[in-house]
Amino acid sequence: MREDPLTTSLIEALITKGSNSAMMPLESSNDPTFLAQIIAKKNAGVTVPASRKIREALKKIDTWDYDVITVEKFSNCRFLLFFDACKILNTDWSTLHMWLDLMEANYNRNVPYHNSTHAADVLQVFFDELTEMCCLIAAVCHDIDHPGKNNHFLNNSGALLSLLYNDASVLEQHHASLTFRLTLADESVNIFKGLPASSYSSARSMIVDLIMSTDMMRHIEHYSKFATIYKKSPEETSQKGAKLVEPTDMTSDDIIVLRRMVIKCADVANPTRPLKLCKQWTSRICEEYFQQADEEKAKNYPLVMEAFDRQSCSIPATQLAFITIFVNDMMREWDNFLGVPELIHHLNKNHSYWKELHDKGCKKIEEDKS
Repeated sequence: MREDPLTTSLIEALITKGSNSAMMPLESSNDPTFLAQIIAKKNAGVTVPASRKIREALKKIDTWDYDVITVEKFSNCRFLLFFDACKILNTDWSTLHMWLDLMEANYNRNVPYHNSTHAADVLQVFFDELTEMCCLIAAVCHDIDHPGKNNHFLNNSGALLSLLYNDASVLEQHHASLTFRLTLADESVNIFKGLPASSYSSARSMIVDLIMSTDMMRHIEHYSKFATIYKKSPEETSQKGAKLVEPTDMTSDDIIVLRRMVIKCADVANPTRPLKLCKQWTSRICEEYFQQADEEKAKNYPLVMEAFDRQSCSIPATQLAFITIFVNDMMREWDNFLGVPELIHHLNKNHSYWKELHDKGCKKIEEDKS
């Protein structure tokens, strides 16, 4: 089979490790004085913004058309505060409120894509007890303090995080570690303080595992395990939502695989959102990659993703490649398992949109005329 240069570039950038070169640490907002300032500003009387626009957007939070970007715009990027989990965690609203605010404060607002809006978008995919709650918490925190540069850039630049985590799943290890360092640093934000020790141990293990599973370097491993365990016959595939493995038949390892797939599908769900949202998320991730490529060229680092050279990039081509490599098969297996045709409808529509632009030779995203 003939290799496609763009496909090869995306695979190498997202699934292979970079090399080390010059020492160039990246700054992080995670320091004791910053944390103390955040905690000192919080109190139980803080109000959550709830303008008419936010209320209207939140009415769709249980649908796939939920527009988290509108909530971002009118809530001053504080939409994680709409998440409620007090009963399951046996904690109070004040602690949960302050924890969410702290998590949100540790996302970098100047990062185009991997910011707290992305966290809220991933969070909205989930529903409902301690296992599900751990999925929700992992969704909130899975990209906390993301610098807007990927693991390969960090390794190639000799960043402090790469030295700390020995060049292996650097960002994912940082997100997981920072989640617990921030949470346990002060009782006023410790959402786990009401859990028995055994429950906390299980919750911590699940949350760390879930965040680590978002490392795209292990995408094929996680997806292959899911596809093998939950593969269905043609007869079963024709039955919407019919499962080959019933919940009562699942082993503990099966459940771990399923949890990982939930957050993985949510993490790369942009191509399965309505076209308007898909285009906005695409614009953000491309800008983040453009900025990384700009810096790599300016500092003579290896260009990790040549396809995202700002001057020559074909955005439709990158999206077609991303859907083909990472999204299409996984989402179709997810649909076979759960019966979520709405995701496949949007995925097909968005694929057709990007293909039409690509076939016309268009390299940019068409602006909405509405």
